[in-house]
Amino acid sequence: MAKRALSETEIDQATILRADKKIKLQDEKTPEPKTAGVPSDTIPLSNNNYTVGWICAITTEYVAAQAFLDETHGEPEHLATNDDNIYTLGKIGKHNIAITVLPHGEYGTASAAAVGTHMRHSFPNIRIGLMVGIGGGAPSRKHDIRLGDIVVSTPRDGKGGVIQYDFGKTIQDQCFRLTGFLDQPPLLLRTAVNALKAKYEVDGHQIEGAINAVFDKRPRLRKNYQRPDPKSDILYLADVVHSASEDESCEHACGPNDSPKIVSRPPRDKEEDNPAIHYGMIASGNQLMKDALIRDKLAAEQDILCFEMEAAGLMNYFPCLVIRGICDYSDSHKNKKWQGFAAMAAAAYAKDLLYRIPPSKVEAEKKITDIISNVQEAVTEVSKEIHNLLHRHHAEEDEEILDWITPVDYTPQQNDFIKRRQPGTGQWLLDSEEFRAWVEGKGQGLFCPGIPGAGKTILAAIVIDDLCAKFQGGSDTCVAFIFCNFRRHHQQKFEDLLASLLKQMIQQQPSVPDDIKQLYGRQKKRRTRFSTDELSRMLQATTKLFSRTFIVIDALDECRKTNGCRKSFVDDLFNLRANYGVNLFTTSRFVPDILDAFKTYTSLEIRAHGDDVRRYLGGCMPQLPAFVHRNPGLQDEIKDGIVDAVDGMFLLAQLYMASLTDKVTKKAIKYALHQFRKQTADQDEDAKLQVLSEAYEQALDRIKAQKTGYRQLGERTLLWIACAKRPLTVSELRHALAVELETDKVDDDNIPETEDMVCACAGLVTVDEESKIIRLVHYTMQEYFSRNRHNLFTEGEESMAKTCVTYLSFSVFSVGPCISDQALESRLEKNLLYDYAARNWGYHAQKPSVSTKKLILKFLTSTNLLSASCQAMLAVKLFTGDTEYARRVPERMTAVHIAAHFGLSNLIRYVAGIYEIDSRNSHGRTPLSVASEHGHNDVVTILLEKEGIDINVKDTTHSRSPLSWAAGNGHSKVCQSLLARDGIEPESRDSGGRTPLSWAAGNGQADVVRLLLRQGGVSPNSKATWWNKGRTPLLQAAANNHELVVKLLVDSERVGCDSMDDDGRTPLSFLAQHGCELISKQLLSRDDVNPDCMDKSGRTPISWAAQYGQQGLVKMLLTNNQVNPNACDSNGFSALTWAAKQGHEMVVRLLLEKKGVLKNSQDADGRTALAWAVKSGHVHIIETLLSQEEVNPNIKDKFGQAPLSWAAQNMRAGSVNRLLDKDGIDPESRDGNGRTTLSWVAGNGDPILTKKLIEMHGVDVNFKDRLGRTPLSWAAENGHQTIVELLLAKECIDAICKDSSDRTPVSWAAKNGHESIVNLLLADDRVAPSPPEFTSSVPSEEQKTAIKGPWVSDWPRSRRSYGGQPSKDMIPEGVGNRATVPRTRSESPPSRRKRRFSTDVVHINRSKPDLSDEHQGFHVVIPRRTSGKYTLDNFEIHRTVGTGSFGRVYIAQSRFNQRFYAIKVWKKSQVVKMKQVTHTNDERRVLSNVKHTFLVWLWGTWQDWRNLYMVMGFVEGGELFSLLRKAGRFPNQVAKFYAAEVILALEYLHSKNFIYRDIKPENILLDRHGHIKLTDFGFAKLVPHKTWTVCGTPDYLAPEVVAGKGYNKSVDWRSSDIKAHPWFEEVNWQRLGTKDIDPPYTPPIAAGRGDASQFDRYPEDNDILGSAEGNDNYLHLFPDF
Repeated sequence: MAKRALSETEIDQATILRADKKIKLQDEKTPEPKTAGVPSDTIPLSNNNYTVGWICAITTEYVAAQAFLDETHGEPEHLATNDDNIYTLGKIGKHNIAITVLPHGEYGTASAAAVGTHMRHSFPNIRIGLMVGIGGGAPSRKHDIRLGDIVVSTPRDGKGGVIQYDFGKTIQDQCFRLTGFLDQPPLLLRTAVNALKAKYEVDGHQIEGAINAVFDKRPRLRKNYQRPDPKSDILYLADVVHSASEDESCEHACGPNDSPKIVSRPPRDKEEDNPAIHYGMIASGNQLMKDALIRDKLAAEQDILCFEMEAAGLMNYFPCLVIRGICDYSDSHKNKKWQGFAAMAAAAYAKDLLYRIPPSKVEAEKKITDIISNVQEAVTEVSKEIHNLLHRHHAEEDEEILDWITPVDYTPQQNDFIKRRQPGTGQWLLDSEEFRAWVEGKGQGLFCPGIPGAGKTILAAIVIDDLCAKFQGGSDTCVAFIFCNFRRHHQQKFEDLLASLLKQMIQQQPSVPDDIKQLYGRQKKRRTRFSTDELSRMLQATTKLFSRTFIVIDALDECRKTNGCRKSFVDDLFNLRANYGVNLFTTSRFVPDILDAFKTYTSLEIRAHGDDVRRYLGGCMPQLPAFVHRNPGLQDEIKDGIVDAVDGMFLLAQLYMASLTDKVTKKAIKYALHQFRKQTADQDEDAKLQVLSEAYEQALDRIKAQKTGYRQLGERTLLWIACAKRPLTVSELRHALAVELETDKVDDDNIPETEDMVCACAGLVTVDEESKIIRLVHYTMQEYFSRNRHNLFTEGEESMAKTCVTYLSFSVFSVGPCISDQALESRLEKNLLYDYAARNWGYHAQKPSVSTKKLILKFLTSTNLLSASCQAMLAVKLFTGDTEYARRVPERMTAVHIAAHFGLSNLIRYVAGIYEIDSRNSHGRTPLSVASEHGHNDVVTILLEKEGIDINVKDTTHSRSPLSWAAGNGHSKVCQSLLARDGIEPESRDSGGRTPLSWAAGNGQADVVRLLLRQGGVSPNSKATWWNKGRTPLLQAAANNHELVVKLLVDSERVGCDSMDDDGRTPLSFLAQHGCELISKQLLSRDDVNPDCMDKSGRTPISWAAQYGQQGLVKMLLTNNQVNPNACDSNGFSALTWAAKQGHEMVVRLLLEKKGVLKNSQDADGRTALAWAVKSGHVHIIETLLSQEEVNPNIKDKFGQAPLSWAAQNMRAGSVNRLLDKDGIDPESRDGNGRTTLSWVAGNGDPILTKKLIEMHGVDVNFKDRLGRTPLSWAAENGHQTIVELLLAKECIDAICKDSSDRTPVSWAAKNGHESIVNLLLADDRVAPSPPEFTSSVPSEEQKTAIKGPWVSDWPRSRRSYGGQPSKDMIPEGVGNRATVPRTRSESPPSRRKRRFSTDVVHINRSKPDLSDEHQGFHVVIPRRTSGKYTLDNFEIHRTVGTGSFGRVYIAQSRFNQRFYAIKVWKKSQVVKMKQVTHTNDERRVLSNVKHTFLVWLWGTWQDWRNLYMVMGFVEGGELFSLLRKAGRFPNQVAKFYAAEVILALEYLHSKNFIYRDIKPENILLDRHGHIKLTDFGFAKLVPHKTWTVCGTPDYLAPEVVAGKGYNKSVDWRSSDIKAHPWFEEVNWQRLGTKDIDPPYTPPIAAGRGDASQFDRYPEDNDILGSAEGNDNYLHLFPDF
C-alpha cells in the first residue's frame, strides 16, 4: 500500500500549497484584483456551477489531478465556515470540477471525512464524487494485479464496493477485523464504469498515451511521474518480510530479482492492457496494510483487490467512486518510485470516465448535500447519537443498577434496522402533518397501523432515528423505544417492558436517581427485582425529570397477551401520555382490540410508499444478472412492475426481488413481473397474506431445486431458525449445523460459513449485524412455518433434540459443573451452543423416537454430564457484578427432576425405575414440585399415581408446596389435579405466610382464584407475614392492579373488603391509585368500606388517586360525603398538593371546583400547591391556580421562599411571568437569604424578566441581600453584560456599593475575568477610576506584583499565627518531629487573617481556599497570558532539581525580583521523537487554565530554537515520595491528610473537566509548610465526556486505562463520592481547603527562600541551555509556548 512518505519534491509542493493557503485567506480578508500569476483560462464561476467533486489524499495525487484538467478556473468565490480545504477549480469535457487534497501529513478515514464534508458545504451543487489516487494492490491467482494498474471500486454481492477494516496491529501475523460495508457509489457512476469497461474490452484504452501527452505539455512532471523500469515491479512471497531498517533497499535486504523469494510472473503481451484495469472491492482502513499474509487472507475471504486509507471515511459523508492506481503490494517492501505513475494512471482513467457522462445526466442526479441530509448513510454517527443519548456517563455502580433493572438492550436492534434503510426511505412519514403535529405537541399519541410486511418496523426505526437527531445532546428530552417480537416473549413480559423503558430513561440522566439507588440497595440483598407496581411508580417519577418524553412502541400486536400483559402495558402507556405528557408512537397490525384501544388517537396508516419501494429496489439491482445492469430501461421496468404488484406490502418487494435473481433472460423477467401483477390485482389483506404464502412456497421450491449440499444446508438452517425456542445468534446456529451424531466434539472443518447459510435460504433469512441474530425476514414467515410445520419439518423437532443432546454429551463436559462464575462463563463462551442446548433440549424432545430415547437416557444417566447441563440451564446472573451465581444452582438434580422440568411425560416412566421418584435436590425441590411450577400436568398426573409421593412437600428456600407453585404461575389444570388428591393442604403457607390463594391473587391468576375459592378449607383473608406484611389475597390483587381478581374476591362475599396491611393500606387505597373505577364504585357502595381511611403515612384514597392523576376516581370520591378532600398526610400534603406537584391539571381543576377545598393549604415545609406547581414547572397548573381569587401567591415556606422566589431561582421564566401578572403579587418578596426576584433573575441572566422587573413600581434595584449584595453585583459576578447594561441605565443604580466582603460589582467581575463588564463599569461616571485608598492612578507595588507576577520586586508578607487548635483528629503522630528547625517570624505558617486590597482591580480570592504566597492577589482584569515575554536571560539558573525522559527542571532566580522559580526545560527534538507533542501542549494548556492552592502555579512559558521553557512556582519541600521512602510507610492519619489534600486538588480539576491520570508520590510536592502541591501535568487532559488514550506510569495505571473501553474522571479515583467514604468521615474539608489544619510534617528548610536541600542532586547538562543559535524546525508544533 502507499507508504505516504513524501519525497523532497512533494515536500516543496506541500510548502507551496501552504503558502497558497495563506494567500487565499488574506485575499478573503481584503479583496484585491486577481494577479497575473494565477492561472485562469476562464472567468471564475460561481460555486454553484461545480457539479463534480474530486478528492486526493496526498500531493502526488493532487498534482496528477490538476495535470489532466482541460482548463483551470480562478479561486472559489467563497468558502463555507471552517472550510480549510485548498481547491483547484477547472473543467474536464463539459464538467466543472472542484479538486481538493487532504491536509499535509494527515491521512486516514477521519481526515477524508472532514475534507469531504467541507467540500459539499462550500460547493453545494456537487452531484457526483471521485476519490482518485494511489493504493496498495492485492495480487492473487484470480487477479493479476501489477504496479501501475488501476482498481475501480465496484459493488458486488450487495456490498458497496468499499469495505472498512481495522487492525489490532499492523505488523506481520497480527489480526484484523472488518468493521462494515459502506454505501455504493451513485448509480450514474456505476453505469458509466460499466459503459467504459465495455468500450475498453472492444477497443482497448489509451491511458498511457494520455499520460505521455501530459508530459509533452508539462515536461517537468516526467521525472517523478513517468512509468518506472518494469524490472522494479517485484512481488515477493507473502512470508518474506522487509528488513526492520526502512532505509535498506529491497534488493539488498530481501534478495535480487532472480531470488527464489520472488513470485514469478510472465510479462504481459501486446494484446493485454497495460496498465490493466480491475473492477471489484477496495478495503479501506485507518492504518497502513503492510502485512502480505493478512493481505492475502483478507483478499481471499472478501475478494479484495486494493487497500487504501481514505475511502471509508469519505463514503458516508461524500458518496463517490474510488479509483486507485497501484503503487505497491500492501506489504513491507518499498515501491515509492511507482507512486507518481500510479497517480497519473488513476487520474487518466477518471478523466476518460467523465468524458463518458453527459452533463445532463449529472444535473439529473441528486445533490450530495440533499442525499446526506435525508438518508441514513452515516450509520456510525447515528449509532453514536443513540449511544450518547442512551449511554451517558455512569459510574460502575450505576451500570450495575441498570443491568439489574433489565439486561435487555434494544439499541442494537435499532442500529440494525436503520442500517437497512435506503436513502430517503420514510421521508413521507416524517413530512406528514400528523407526524409533525405529534412531534411539536406534548402528550400526543400517533397510532400507525399497517398490514403485515408494510415496513412498520423500519419506519419505527426511522422515527426513533429522527427523534434522536432532533434532540441529540438535550438532557431534558428523552427518547425510549421497544420493538415487540413474538419470538422474544420470554424477554417481554409486562414487567420487562416497563423495566426497559425505565432503564432507557435513566440512561439519559446524568446518574441513577437516588430513590432507585436506595431501592436497589434494599433489594440487592434479597436478590429480588422491582415489582410491577414499583416499576410503574419509578417510571412515572423518572418521566418527570424530562421536559419532553417520546416513547416508540413497534409491533404492539406481537406483545404477549397472556396474563393481561398487553392490556396492562397499554394502560400504563396511556397513563404516561395522559398524566405525564408523554408522546406515544405505536405501530401494529389491524388487530380489533388494539384498534379499539387506540380509537381516540390520531391514526396514520402505514403502507409501503412507492418511492420507498423504488429506492429499495434500486439498491438491490446489483444482485440481479449482468444483463440487467447494462439495461437501465429494464431496471425501471422492474421497479415499476414490482411497485405496482406489492400494493403497500414492502415484504413482497423483497421476496419478488429475490425471485428474479435466477432469471437469465429479459423475457423471463418480464414474465415474472406479469405474474406478480396478476397475483396481487385488487386483493384484500387476507388475499395478500395468501400471496405471501405463495411467495414463501416458491422460495422453498427454489431451495429444493439447489444442488444437494446447498439444499440440505438451506433446509437445516430454516429448520433451526423456525423451530428454535428463542432467536439464535449466527455463531450458535453454525455450531448447531456442525454437530454430527455419535461424535465427541464439533469438527471445525464442518462449520458452515454464514454467507453460505444465508445464500442457501433463497432470501428467506437475514442477519442483524449488531446483535448477530440470524432470523427469518418477517414474522409472517414464522406464521407460515408454524401453520405448515408438520409438512415442512416432519422430523424437525426430533432432529434438533438429537443435536442438542449430542452436544451436551461431548466429553469436554464430562468433568461436571464449573466451580466458579468465571469458569462457567468461559465454558459458555467456548462452547457456543451449550447455553441453548441445556435450556431447550427437552422442549424439542416431547415426542422422541426409540433411538432418541436411547440417546437421551444415556445422557441422563451420566451424573457429570447431567450436573453440568443443569448448571448451564438454571444459572441466572441477576445483574452485572452478581457473584457466586454459578453455585446457587441446586445440586442433586436427578433425571426425574429434569424430565419434570421439561414435561417429558414419555421419559418420566423410564427414569422413575432408576431414580427415587420423590427425591429432593439441594433446595428441597421434588420432581412433583418442579413439574407443578412449570405446569406440566401430564407429568404431575404420572407422579401422583406413584406410591410414596408427598403432595404437600415444601422446598427449603421458600417453604412453598407444589400447589403454591402451580397457583402462583396460573397452572389451573395442575391445581385441579393436586386438589383432587386426598390429603392436599390447600391453605399451605410458605415462609412469608402466603397461601396458594395469595400467590394466585397477587399474580392475577383469575382461573386459579375461582378454583381455590370453591375449595373447602381455603381462607380468603389470610395475611402475609414477611414481604408485603399484612396483605390479604384481596390486597395482593389490588396492589398489583388485577381488577378481575379483585372483583372475584369481592363478589365471593367471603373477604374483608376494608382490610388493612401493615402499612395501613386498604383495597380501595390501591384501587384508587391504579384508577380501577368499576370495582372502586362497587366497594364505595358497601357499608363496610371506609372511603376516607388513612394509612400509616396519613394518606387517604383520594390522596393516592390525586397523586397518580386518576381523574375518574377523584371525581367519584369527591361525590362521597365521607371523603375529606383537605386531609393531609404526614408530610402535610393534601390531595390538591399532590395533584399540583405531579402535574395533573384535570385533577387540580376537579379539586378547585369542590366547595370547601383549601386552596392555600401548606405542607410540613410550608409550601402550597402553587409553590409545588412552580417548583415542578407545571405552567398550565400555575395558570389554573392563579385564576382562583383565593389563591395567595405570596405565601412563604419555612425557608422564606414564596412561589415567585422559587421560580426565579430555578430559572423558570414562564412561571415568573405568570406570577408577576397576578394581582397582588409581591415582586420584592425576599427569600431566607434576603434575595429578591430581581436579584435571582439578574444573577441568572434573564434580560427580559430583568427589564420587566426594573420597570415595575416598587422594585428596589439597589436592594441588598444578607450578604450585602445587589442585583448588579450578582450580574457582574456571573458575566451577564446585558443585565449590567440594563441596571446601569437606571439613574438611581448604586454602581459602587460594597457588600459585606468589601467587594464592589467591578471587583466581582474582575475576580471571574469578565473584562468587558469591568470596562463597562469603569466607563460609568458613577464608578471611581481608582480605589478610594489610592489617590494616585499609578498602581502600587503590590498591585504591580499581583498583576505582573515575577517581573517586579516582592513585598513583605504577613504570616498567620496559629490561633486556635487544629483538629486533633487530623494531627497524627508525625514521621519525625513536627519541626526540625526553629521557625523565625518570617517563616511562620500563614495566618488566618488574610490581607485585603481595597481595590476594584486587584483583590484576594476570598471565596476559595487561601492561595499560597506567590499566588495571592493574582486575579486581574486582564486575562492571564503566559507566553512570549520571558527569556533565559531573565533568570539565573542555579541547579537541576529533577530530570525526565526528554528534559529537566531547574531552580532559577529572577533577575528582576530575586524570587525563586522552577523552570521546566524540554528538548524539542526529544519531545517530537518520543511523540509527546500533544501531552506537552496539553500540560501548558491545563496549567494555564487552573489555579488552586494545592496545584503548582504556572507563571509563563517561552521557547527558543532548541527548547521549551515553563516557569512555575518553586515548591521548597521536595517530593512526597522522598518522605515516604524515608518513613517506609505512613501512619493511617498521615496518609489520610495527604490523600485528603490530593482529593481537593483532583476535585477542582474535575470541576474544570480536566483529568490528571498520573497520581503518584513522585508528582506530589510539599510546600515549605508541609501542604501538598500537585505537579507534572504531562498526562492531564480536558475530557468533558470520555477518552480512550492509554497513558500514565505503568505501576500506577488505573484499570480503566488499560481496559480499552474508555474512561472519564473515574481514572483518578474509583468512587463517585469519595469524600463521603467512612475513612474520611472526620475530615473537616472546609478547614483543610483553607490550610487551616496543620500538616503532620514540616520540611526542614533551613536556608529560607530558594532552599533546594529537599531535592536530590543530579549531574548537570550544560549543553541543554546552550545559547548557540540554530534552525527551529519545530516552532509550528508548539504555537502557544
